[in-house]
Amino acid sequence: LDTIAGWGHVKVGHSSVTHSAAGLEAIYLMAYDLLLPPNARPAAASITSDEFDEGPVHSSEHLKDAFLAALVEQEEPLRRWLARCEGGLEGDPDSAQLLTETMFHVGGARYDGVATYEHLVFPILDRLEGNADVMSNVTVVYPPVTFVNHHPALLLASTNNDAVAVAARLWLAFLREDAIQLRAIELGFRPADPAMKIRDQHVEANPFLRFRRYGVQFANPITEPPRLGGERINQLLELWRDATGRN
Repeated sequence: LDTIAGWGHVKVGHSSVTHSAAGLEAIYLMAYDLLLPPNARPAAASITSDEFDEGPVHSSEHLKDAFLAALVEQEEPLRRWLARCEGGLEGDPDSAQLLTETMFHVGGARYDGVATYEHLVFPILDRLEGNADVMSNVTVVYPPVTFVNHHPALLLASTNNDAVAVAARLWLAFLREDAIQLRAIELGFRPADPAMKIRDQHVEANPFLRFRRYGVQFANPITEPPRLGGERINQLLELWRDATGRN
């Protein structure tokens, strides 16, 4: 505790809550951890999971009612806690990419850590390879509960234009090709095809393997929080606005 107290104000930044999904997800994860801490999360009778590369993704939908009840009952403590957590930080960048770049350029002078997307971290780690004296202690940390952000490509509906439908199906098939899934890995995205294993792609361009010494993980199970509807998201946003005075 003395060591932690010696750190002073720990500055953990996130992107804009109202302009960036990553920022909104960050404050939701903060609220979820406060209102429903790990020791208050009963295990589900059967956890649903979705295979996602080497590790499954576990859903916490069985905890939605408990979280929503806590959101109502502890609204004021959450407001005060958000005000403390967000106090002393400068304006939030509009995007997670800008936030990640800013941390690299200004370092600990402004941030001790940032909440960002996994794929945005890899270009920063790549730059550090040739600058070992810059941010030498940087570490990638995966929260025990976090989000998997999907980037869907879908054929939404049938169309009277057969040529368009054929072209769309060809494009979707193209995205599923092994070469394109491998390219996704090289760009820092986890493949959509469960048969494409990150660990099997032993190429220099595979950032998941190259940067494991920084704490990069790809085989551990991921647990997501419950998915909230628009009304509850707006409630959380209003709480955050009231607590911080930001928009």
